[in-house]
Amino acid sequence: HERGYEAERSPVQNLARKSGGDHGACPFFQTMSYTLPDLPDGARVALSKAALLEDAFPTQALLADGSAPEALDPLFDLGLLEEAGPVEACVASEGIREAALRGLSWSAKRRLCESLAEACLALGMDSGLVARLYLQAHRHGAARKGFVVAAEQACERNAHREALELMRAAFEIWPEGESPDERRRVLLEMARCARACSDHASAELALAELLETADDATEAAVRIDLQRQLAHVALANGDRTRARGLLREAAELAEASGLAAEAARLWRSLVQALGDALRLKDALAVLEKARTAAKRCQDFALLSDSLAYAAMLTAMLGRIGEANTMLEEALNLAIERDLPDQITNAYRRQANVNEYAANYQAYRDTELAALDRCRTLGEEGGAQACLSCVSYAFFRLGQFDESLAAVKEAVEERGAEGELRAIAVAVRACVHALRGTGSDILIALEEARRQIRLQGALVFEFYLLWAKGAFATLEGQDAVARASFCELIDFWRETDDRKDACPGLLCASSFFAQENDAEQLARCLDILNTIQSSSESTEPPAAFFASSGETAWLEGRSGEAIELLGEAVARYADMKLPFEEAWVLWRLGHVQSQTGKDVDAAASWKRAEAIAQKLSLRPLVRALKRERSEASAVSQTVSPLTPRQLEIVRLIAAGRTNKEAAAELKISPRTVEMHVAALLERLGCRSRAEAAKRVGEMGLLG
Repeated sequence: HERGYEAERSPVQNLARKSGGDHGACPFFQTMSYTLPDLPDGARVALSKAALLEDAFPTQALLADGSAPEALDPLFDLGLLEEAGPVEACVASEGIREAALRGLSWSAKRRLCESLAEACLALGMDSGLVARLYLQAHRHGAARKGFVVAAEQACERNAHREALELMRAAFEIWPEGESPDERRRVLLEMARCARACSDHASAELALAELLETADDATEAAVRIDLQRQLAHVALANGDRTRARGLLREAAELAEASGLAAEAARLWRSLVQALGDALRLKDALAVLEKARTAAKRCQDFALLSDSLAYAAMLTAMLGRIGEANTMLEEALNLAIERDLPDQITNAYRRQANVNEYAANYQAYRDTELAALDRCRTLGEEGGAQACLSCVSYAFFRLGQFDESLAAVKEAVEERGAEGELRAIAVAVRACVHALRGTGSDILIALEEARRQIRLQGALVFEFYLLWAKGAFATLEGQDAVARASFCELIDFWRETDDRKDACPGLLCASSFFAQENDAEQLARCLDILNTIQSSSESTEPPAAFFASSGETAWLEGRSGEAIELLGEAVARYADMKLPFEEAWVLWRLGHVQSQTGKDVDAAASWKRAEAIAQKLSLRPLVRALKRERSEASAVSQTVSPLTPRQLEIVRLIAAGRTNKEAAAELKISPRTVEMHVAALLERLGCRSRAEAAKRVGEMGLLG
């Protein structure tokens, strides 16, 4: 049957199929050189024109370019051309196309392309095809115009990627200095299309050329708009330093040009960029410029917004009372001027202030009320924003199932994008890390962190580093935990943060205490002291007490350690932060167990396990089980001393003086004296010699 089907075709058709079609993947047929049959001159010219056109072309293009219908007959009869539709045709194979163009002189090819281009243009055919034909004819001016027209047509269809490629083709043949006004117009369109398809590099190139070629006489508003657009592109590229610089330049130019309203909006954009980078003090300083400009042009909406944002920044710096005063002023202004959007905004900022005051229940309830309002009014963007905030509030309060449900609605059901999506995904990654659910927890955390950085919501880096470090600590991945916590410490030093690093520093303190790393633990305590001493929030002092307890334990002051850790537990319980409460209870039980307070340790671990089981904190549950198992196997020979105290007492037993021990351990003699006093108290001994003997009897000198 197959042989019969092939026999019905002409030899030219069958060879065409083999040389360029059906067997194109076969090396033998790829190397075959097809030879055209003898053709009348008119038919041969028509075939050459067809070969210069694209895969499928209207036969009318050949006729309009002077080919007679009779010249096409042998091409179809011999299978050199095939029908591709009612009015379209195509060359039967690439082999035939190559043979038709083989031997065609440069000048002949150029003339054919020019004539085809004009025929296609007259027929109103695809402008891109016309431009490419003109390009082959080396009519660069006509080709450029064709590419621009084709690009504009693609833009109208929202085919931005196609439009961008066509504009690139136009610029490749655009002589410097020719038609500058038209070039600027096309560059603006190129930047718009590039941003629409997220080709930020192309957008930046187009905008940078526009800004560079704008002379001093160019209208200030035009230069300002270009700088603003370049800033947005820089933000999209993650170059936040450049974005801030561009926004500042644009705002200063607007001020100098007397464009107060424009300056106010630009200063406000710069404030947002600084706030996202957690450069809070700088943001507040710039916000004063925005408020001044807003007053000058009597933009009361922007003025209310600036006051409300200033309240949030002030709360982030820990000045809760001052923040509430600013919020009241912003709300009163919005009510007085009848600005409903700004009234809503002020209430949203009140939720932020509640968060930074560590009143997470009020924060959650405010965001839930805002979410209900957005759902009722059908405000999709507002609902997405509220869901992201609600998911975070639920997360901090240990309502993990509710948090994941809010993330699902925001991302999967409402299609949140950009920063809102990044925040929701970050919250989900943190929940899975603390619960130990999923096989790729560390990968998910890093991907969430990449998205957070891309969108500029840097505050969530603290939470992702916290979750990663906590998970790694509980799972015994010490290298991962150390790297994560050290990165968190270094990141904090780049910011003005006064709260969001606290959960991570809490867990970091425990890790470094376990690792007997006094230096890193001291860094944690120092940061927490800086935070809590300048903040009115109730969360930093709780973390400071916990870190102080870990420090006391490492230095051998067990009684003080138990007291400090107990205070931290009570404070976290009051704030309704269950994960932190369970974590500190775990560490409190460890200290109690190591100091022989077995009953107290069992009670602390029982409370911690109850919370961990309720929240499905699997890694913490496993850590608690290991701790209890080890404690149950404790014998008289188990060291009641900290790792540092053991090091010192072994050196004492080896005959070292306090000064010699200090030099060997690279610590001060005073620190050695403190450790000696603590270990004597813990062992119930009155002298160094008695302590060395007691430790030897316990089998701890080996």
